[in-house]
Amino acid sequence: QAAIWVGLGGTKRNSELEQIGTTVDCELGKAKYRGVYQMENRPGWGSAKKLKEQQYPVKPGDQMRAAVSYYKSTDANGKSIGNYDLILRNETRNWYFRSPQKGSTKMSAHNTAEWIVEAPTVASADKVLPLTNFKKVKLFDCTTNGKPISSWLNRKIELTEPTETLQGNRHKAIPSGLSGNGKEFTVV
Repeated sequence: QAAIWVGLGGTKRNSELEQIGTTVDCELGKAKYRGVYQMENRPGWGSAKKLKEQQYPVKPGDQMRAAVSYYKSTDANGKSIGNYDLILRNETRNWYFRSPQKGSTKMSAHNTAEWIVEAPTVASADKVLPLTNFKKVKLFDCTTNGKPISSWLNRKIELTEPTETLQGNRHKAIPSGLSGNGKEFTVV
């Protein structure tokens, strides 16, 4: 299994996170590729929502674009809330998905923007699934508020898995440094 997504927020455990991207799961011994989106830690949301495979097909090697946009608005009582657009586009297969979402009254921190390649987590069991050997994922045109990642304080984090011994961790997903334009990197 692997999840490749972009998102806003989610800096603390149980904080709100708005995210959209793709996953690959193993079902009955066969790889299943899907678009997914989630408003994590929101009442009534539960697990990530999967896009319909027939309407929004995803295959290995497809070039995808994903975005999460935030804009302020007010609720019926005049209280400030945030709204979101979660967008996923498959440029290879020529489809576009947009999901406008109402914000909660407990607004996301919005102090992070993330581009992630990771092993999915089964929330109900608080367990990280094994990460598939995805070889290499290239993330490109990574911007926040129109500026490249390099314009912001950025930090790369390597996904590791504890080993059976206490001699350290095995690397699982390793991000490269940023490209010269400050908007691209790969994860192997």
